[in-house]
Amino acid sequence: MEKQKGNSRLYDLWECEDNNLQNKRIKSTRYIPSILPPVTLPDEGISYNPPLGSYLDFLGKVVKEEEKIFAEEERVEKKIRPNDDEFFNFGGLKEDLKFTIEGPLSIGEVKTEVEEPVENEEIKIEEKDNEKLRTRLRLKKKKNLKQIQNSTTKVVDNQKKIQKQQLQSLKSLTKNVNSEHAQHLNKIKLKNKQWKIKNLTTRKKLGRGKFEPYEEPVITPKELPASLRCLTSASNSLIQERVKSLQQRNILSIGGANKTTNIKNKLKIKFVEKRSVKSITEDSEII
Repeated sequence: MEKQKGNSRLYDLWECEDNNLQNKRIKSTRYIPSILPPVTLPDEGISYNPPLGSYLDFLGKVVKEEEKIFAEEERVEKKIRPNDDEFFNFGGLKEDLKFTIEGPLSIGEVKTEVEEPVENEEIKIEEKDNEKLRTRLRLKKKKNLKQIQNSTTKVVDNQKKIQKQQLQSLKSLTKNVNSEHAQHLNKIKLKNKQWKIKNLTTRKKLGRGKFEPYEEPVITPKELPASLRCLTSASNSLIQERVKSLQQRNILSIGGANKTTNIKNKLKIKFVEKRSVKSITEDSEII
């Protein structure tokens, strides 16, 4: 008992440290659906007394959105507007009249050339001329062989010089290879980083519905009351903003219509005439 009392030590919270390993967390708790902030802060240009730069940036964004709306409206109008050709061509029917005028054929005189017979002249070559030609051919062959030998020796010498230069520049080549390899690894890391950021910032398709971004309620100058105290906030605007932010951050799915299965309600009627129940006519024979 005395040994146990001597070995026992009081537990102090401030001195002792627990090195116990923590339990592994479940994958669902570690999953991060999105990095986007839950609340999107309004632009600085909307404030009461904004700086000039932020105000101009905000105006540029508004102008771009309006241009997109006008472009869509023009596209719809062009589709609805009928073409002018339909009125004059009676519903698109066109009659192409082609007038072909064929003049009198001009028959040219055909000239027939008569080939004169060539007499077979006998070519006589003397023996001296033959010998001269042979000597010339031999000289040409010798010159060609010398040129080929010189070119081959030059090529071999150049290859040897190049090999020596490559051996001398091995250190620089290894440095270049290592630098290129490091650049390639950096590119791979950067691509992985970009993919992760894109995966955590883009909206994924959850549900059958279509995502529509939240539009802040805007009051026209005609709808403004006499005093700002009489303004009433929209009751559902805050809830809609919360729901849209949850949908954009891949937390809440978007509901939509169920998929309709094309099942045939009607069946085809098939007429079959059997021998046992056959219609009797005047031409039918009695057995």
